[in-house]
Amino acid sequence: IDFPYVQPPLGTDQGSFDDVMLLVYQGTDNHGVWFSTGSIPTSFPYDYVIDFYQSVYGYGKTQDDDQEDKDTITSFKDHWYYNLSTWYLECNPYSKIQTDLPWEDTTNRHREDYEEIKDKGETQRIVGVVGAGAAGLSAAIKLAKNAKSPLLVRLFEANKFVGGRIRTVITGSENFTDHYVDADLAERCKKFAPWSVPIGAEFVHGVDSVVNDMIEDNGWMATETFDFCTVDEYPSTNSFNLRARTSSLTHVQRKCSVKIFGEGKCWNVRRSGKNGCSRYEKSIAAAQAVWERLYSIGEDVIEGRRGVIPIDMSLSSFTEQIMEGESNDNIAVVKDILDAIYAKTAGTSAINYGINEGAREELTWDYTESNYRTEHCFAEFIEHFLKEIDSINAQSKTGESHGAVELIVSTPIVKVGSSNKRERVKSRVMLTSRDGRKYICDKLIITAPLAVLKAGKIQFCDSYVLPIKKKEAI
Repeated sequence: IDFPYVQPPLGTDQGSFDDVMLLVYQGTDNHGVWFSTGSIPTSFPYDYVIDFYQSVYGYGKTQDDDQEDKDTITSFKDHWYYNLSTWYLECNPYSKIQTDLPWEDTTNRHREDYEEIKDKGETQRIVGVVGAGAAGLSAAIKLAKNAKSPLLVRLFEANKFVGGRIRTVITGSENFTDHYVDADLAERCKKFAPWSVPIGAEFVHGVDSVVNDMIEDNGWMATETFDFCTVDEYPSTNSFNLRARTSSLTHVQRKCSVKIFGEGKCWNVRRSGKNGCSRYEKSIAAAQAVWERLYSIGEDVIEGRRGVIPIDMSLSSFTEQIMEGESNDNIAVVKDILDAIYAKTAGTSAINYGINEGAREELTWDYTESNYRTEHCFAEFIEHFLKEIDSINAQSKTGESHGAVELIVSTPIVKVGSSNKRERVKSRVMLTSRDGRKYICDKLIITAPLAVLKAGKIQFCDSYVLPIKKKEAI
């Protein structure tokens, strides 16, 4: 078993046996294999060896012990092994059963880890982060960078490579780390796209966000792709557009770059003031008029002037109200346009898009309507995070940093519960992966997508059952 085991001396002239192995019979019972996950509760070998040590060193002093006995009896708790095994139990509620030869000397390895932590004078704390997308990577790095005492951040990712919803498949020979590039997926993508392929987010929205700051700080190439501005609100003279490594849309491109497909052809999403324009262009103009009406109620929503705020309704119902008297066909076309341009952009539909929240968000939108993409979509961002992790870990090894990050890929977490509830051991958070592996941490951050939580793919149990209000929110 991957458990630090040392045979206690059975006599005054005998040294400890260095090569004793603790064996477990892998039998079966009526329900199948006893240890089907390939691991055993650490409390089993812990209880066994602690009782063994007590039988050798004594079970402690009693009132019946005379003074001589009290002076000669050495409590088993004074032995270094007791501290090592107790520390191991706190960190590992389950121990792996080794089935292959040769057996590894796990005791010395675990003792070195324990001594290193003990020499620092502080116990290492463990924080788990579930999900290695942008949020998980950022959280892990910020925690490790700001650690004031020994801290290990375990970053779990269900997929083979990190990035989550902003990952990009690199099909070229660019120098990206192994944790980011999936070779099989890249090979398939090469057959139809000899360039970086985004399989999640495609664009950087706006010119005034932390993402733009990262682009500027690192000197990455960014190309403006399209924008929804109907006026020259954010012209090409914008400071971000004027960066040496940013390609901005021309004035002509800015006037006609956004298109919508309808009635068998592409149309510019720009309001036309010409008379005699086509039916669909009139529908586009009508859709923009509806949106401007929605925008106008934003200040009332923010100020809380309930007397003038319309009863909250969907964008679909709001369109019907504004276009009352129009034909059903015209209303249907306008609703489709609004659904495509605005509701789908927000990740919903016109039926579920609430106008009060939409107005508030539209009015407080700080990032502008311009959209950009870097040379490799979002690959540069993830690669940047991974290099930061490498730097943090290198500093941790030299003692320059208290924090370290352990990236664990291909490990979907399916259960969050309490660790060992024994009286002698403080209960912590225990994570269980889909293949039955167990991990312990003191604190936990969940950055998994909402869809994963909605589908119930992570079970919360014991003292970590989610509150009813949080379940309802999900």
